[in-house]
Amino acid sequence: TPTRPTTPIPTSTPGAPKRIEASQGAAAIDGVLDEWVGAGLSLDAGSVNRINHPEAIDNPNDSSALVRVRWDAHFLYFAFDVRDERIQVDSTDLWKDDSIEIGVDGENDDDAFSGSGGDHQYTVRFDGVAADRTLTIDNPDVKWAIRANDHGYQVEMAIPLSELGVASLSPGQTIGIDFAINDDDDGGERDSQLVWASYSTYSDATAFGDLILR
Repeated sequence: TPTRPTTPIPTSTPGAPKRIEASQGAAAIDGVLDEWVGAGLSLDAGSVNRINHPEAIDNPNDSSALVRVRWDAHFLYFAFDVRDERIQVDSTDLWKDDSIEIGVDGENDDDAFSGSGGDHQYTVRFDGVAADRTLTIDNPDVKWAIRANDHGYQVEMAIPLSELGVASLSPGQTIGIDFAINDDDDGGERDSQLVWASYSTYSDATAFGDLILR
């Protein structure tokens, strides 16, 4: 089990929470987004809370994403359609390469390290390698898939109820959620990062957005 970090990580100042709604229904986790419809949530330099190194983002085609969410009694399902002009996979740390992050506060208690097991930071890299707070994902019910497309890549992920620290999922329920896009254009260190609601998908649960189950 990950332990609380010894070095304090900066947090954002909570304001009006960002919101995303999840429609009821399942999804096949195969990296194909044909079954996903609706407007979705736009992650770009004009809509996020934090931009790490904004000077490195040339335009939305360089780093942005459309995010959609679904749910059923057993899983939360996520779909990312990422725009990225240059793909890099060359680092030991997943977040230094082209990847997506999902921060989860399953209990919605604003505590990123509560004891009931509902707090996670999933990272999925372009090459399909994934981690939970940099550690190997050891729950076989967590599923993900990734595919390249003509403007970047697309990711699907399913997070099971067993990872959320709650007894069930039902309409009207709120789960703390955040998203980030990591962009590496030239190898080595990450060039930029977009974080939707907070300062960090790792630890800033007080500023996560609201995922509303419909």
